[in-house]
Amino acid sequence: MPAIHYSLATFLLHTPPDLLRVYLSRRALLEGVAFEGLKRRAGARVVAAAIAELPEGDRVAVEADFRNLALAARAGTSALCDVVGVRGRVHEADALAALENDHARALRLLLDHDGDGVFAEILHFAQARSLPAGRFHRRSGLPLVAPRTDADALDVLGAGLCAHFRTQRRGYRFEVSHSARRFPNRHWFLGVGEDHQQAEVAFDDLGLTCVPRRPAFEVAYMWHPDEGLLEIAAPGDRRDVDQLADVFRAAVLPGVESCGNGRSIAIHSVLDPKFNYPTDPKDGIRCIEPVKFRFTEGRRSGAALDVQRGQNESLHAFAGRVVNFDALERQGLTLYSARLRATWRPEARCGTSTTFTLTMPDSTDLDDAPRHQVLRGYLRKWGLAA
Repeated sequence: MPAIHYSLATFLLHTPPDLLRVYLSRRALLEGVAFEGLKRRAGARVVAAAIAELPEGDRVAVEADFRNLALAARAGTSALCDVVGVRGRVHEADALAALENDHARALRLLLDHDGDGVFAEILHFAQARSLPAGRFHRRSGLPLVAPRTDADALDVLGAGLCAHFRTQRRGYRFEVSHSARRFPNRHWFLGVGEDHQQAEVAFDDLGLTCVPRRPAFEVAYMWHPDEGLLEIAAPGDRRDVDQLADVFRAAVLPGVESCGNGRSIAIHSVLDPKFNYPTDPKDGIRCIEPVKFRFTEGRRSGAALDVQRGQNESLHAFAGRVVNFDALERQGLTLYSARLRATWRPEARCGTSTTFTLTMPDSTDLDDAPRHQVLRGYLRKWGLAA
């Protein structure tokens, strides 16, 4: 698992003092520190110095919580609010959304839900999201059914993942969790498996030694019950994805007999310079434009031609001089992927642009981020995805 960057000073700078005081008072720690009147930066220094003076057991426990909170904050605002919103606690979700940042939302969840599994769910979600899942492969045209999310179904899914990856000499253990999300309605199933054993050089009391470790890897499923769409992010090739789709179907989708259409991305229309990308003004998208095409020559050659947009010329104008779009087959070329850029209006408050790639026949690098969900929703409207 990749390292999670954490520092006590940074965490304290991002955490509201009033919530921090509640957390520490519940642990009966730092009761002599006067939080009232402390400014954020000065208060962070005071609290950091006080934590450093705690007995080792208390200090280790507090920093372990803070490290988990910093990780949970990386799940993002929508995930932190959805974890209670999908349980019908809409007012609590609205109250979380009103807090000043994701560190505050994570700490509020820890204070209110430490013992009922809610904080553990968002922590596991953030842990799995921190792993490099790669592209999502789409399987469309499945029946619109509610998934099984009970413990037995998760156990069956974990056993199926173990059986699949055991042939690769990894995946001997899998932990599977489920998270329901809103807007749009979707279900995340996250499997974290044991990868090949590795070793790293480290110091111990006798000097340098090789320390074995077992890193983790991720298999992520996103099921859209209202669309009959399954998305899979996992290591391996298309055969692996097809087999992992069957594992999911058998464990989670009752009564579904096939895994849908494996050719769900169709991007040839983006070669037309007059192709239109209609959007709703409320989504804050100013424009969509292609910035890179990749063409391949046959299946076995492995040769690829990348055509990328320059600063002073549109991609279509430049690519049209390099490739004859009307005679791709005669040239032995196939459009393999298209990279698009969404430019946002200033009022969208989400950065200036988002780039994403659509790859034939079934994959995209759009993930679960809120703006990516907006763009996902347009793929079918533009005719680029089934």
